[in-house]
Amino acid sequence: MKWQFENGLELKRARMSKAIQAFGVYVDQPTTDPRAIYSSTTGFYRVGLPEVVVLNQERDQAHHVLVGLFVGRQLGFAEVAVESTVRDLFQQNAVFRKLNLQEKQKYCMATRLYKGDWDFDALEMFSERR
Repeated sequence: MKWQFENGLELKRARMSKAIQAFGVYVDQPTTDPRAIYSSTTGFYRVGLPEVVVLNQERDQAHHVLVGLFVGRQLGFAEVAVESTVRDLFQQNAVFRKLNLQEKQKYCMATRLYKGDWDFDALEMFSERR
């Protein structure tokens, strides 16, 4: 049997690239720590949006919201800015807060892997009823 090394980061980057080419966005939902429930995007920057992180939401719900936000932007319905709300896309208001570098390093590793640097904006999205 011949052993062959496979670079896990390169495999993930290739998987992300395929998703971004097919759908325009990749939603990363790490499962290594069950207490760290978060979802983050890669690819929002391609349509003029900052990357978005959703904390403490079910995986399916977060994925649905993030893809809806991306599609809304493509259709011209969604504008995302710090301390703004997106009222037309969701039943409850979404509020956005800019992440600092330390928070980006914690939640946006997939975007860093894909882009190769930390030169991107990222926001945390949460319900106004937080």
